[in-house]
Amino acid sequence: MSATLTIGSTNIDVIVRANSESKPHHKDRMGTVSIEVGGSATNAALGFHRLGCRSRLLTAMARSPLSSMLQSWLQNSGIDLICDDLPTSDLGAFVAQLNAKGDLENAISQTPVERHTFTSETLARALAGIEVVVADANLSEETLLDVANATQALRIPLAVMTVSEDKAQRVLAVRGKIQMILANHLEAEKLMSEIGATDPGEIAEHMQCLVIVTRGERGASAYFPDGRKERIKAPVLDNPKNYLGFGDAMTSGLALGVLGRGLGVQEATDQFAEGLIREIATSTSCNGMPGAIANIVEVLVDKGQRDHLTHLLLRGGFEDAFRRLKGPTNTLLAIDVDRFKAVNDQHGHESGDKVLALIAQVILDNTRTDDLAARYGGDEFSLILTNTPTSEARFVADRIRGAVEAANLYGVTLSIGVAAILPEDTLATVMARADGSMYEAKRSGRNKVVLVD
Repeated sequence: MSATLTIGSTNIDVIVRANSESKPHHKDRMGTVSIEVGGSATNAALGFHRLGCRSRLLTAMARSPLSSMLQSWLQNSGIDLICDDLPTSDLGAFVAQLNAKGDLENAISQTPVERHTFTSETLARALAGIEVVVADANLSEETLLDVANATQALRIPLAVMTVSEDKAQRVLAVRGKIQMILANHLEAEKLMSEIGATDPGEIAEHMQCLVIVTRGERGASAYFPDGRKERIKAPVLDNPKNYLGFGDAMTSGLALGVLGRGLGVQEATDQFAEGLIREIATSTSCNGMPGAIANIVEVLVDKGQRDHLTHLLLRGGFEDAFRRLKGPTNTLLAIDVDRFKAVNDQHGHESGDKVLALIAQVILDNTRTDDLAARYGGDEFSLILTNTPTSEARFVADRIRGAVEAANLYGVTLSIGVAAILPEDTLATVMARADGSMYEAKRSGRNKVVLVD
């Protein structure tokens, strides 16, 4: 398994695409908007991961809750993340407008990483065990030079993505120190202008490295420092939705294939880049992983609705879940812990917390993923058994009661009331009936299950 390192930007992508009916000269146009996780370096790192590499990403983000969520998502997606915190509130973002065909019309980006310099110790840690490195030109010239010097000293091949016309000239700072440049045709034009060239082959000669110029659906061209040129054929795509991100996919595929495996440019494209390009072409994101932000928000909402001690739903989350409840045969259990106050009084609140956490685990161990369990109050739990009649629910309740009794948790037991959820019920009405049965269980000696008549 190859080990790769990508260095550069992580940000939010806001991708706006016009509908085919929208008139290009109109200022307020109809279309679609998607918000995704992005950044050239991040997209390339995700591409490496999907190619089966051990993919490491070195980046820097503003210190914020959103950054923490992005970092968690990247790590959960399989990326070995090294991230410096930036003392700024600036949000890293890339806002792009696409035409109806999926080509980029214009874009604006803010990348806080370009104002950051990684320490030599951080670079050394990031480069440990790495075979191929990719950096994006969202990094400053100073940082690009630091990366190039470090990789050159370790004899690790380095590819640089130019990322935009405004930043393309930054790669000139690493002349003679890198093995590959990847640019689109507009970025290549910018580089030619900077060095007084008339052909991309002169960039390769000047930089003393392979230069790949991507041309969207027309494929790409490879220019070698010895003057050779090779056309790279694009994969045939059926009704592509998006061309944005092709360059990042080409970067992952060619860096791995050419620099890591010693393949020719077309072979590397066919073997590694083509699959990534096909994923992006049918996606709303630049990395073929749509829905990342929605998933992050979903996790955040879920965490906000859960009790940190028991990991069960809080009362508000339970009420929301009840409103979405479907099916004619659902049953509610009202569960109260008998003699719980004595645990806190005699053994302390830490012991009491452990008891509550263990009872919650017993409840989860005896329910299904479709059931809804909540910590409804201090030592009160509620449980909805979905698609379960009261006759079956009573057995589940007794199994939970017996498991807690057998656990010998400082002598606490459970009193449980069981009530069918009727079609006309609100949570308050069914809870009142279940509570009534639960209090009947307490009055009749505790450690019992009572079913509403």
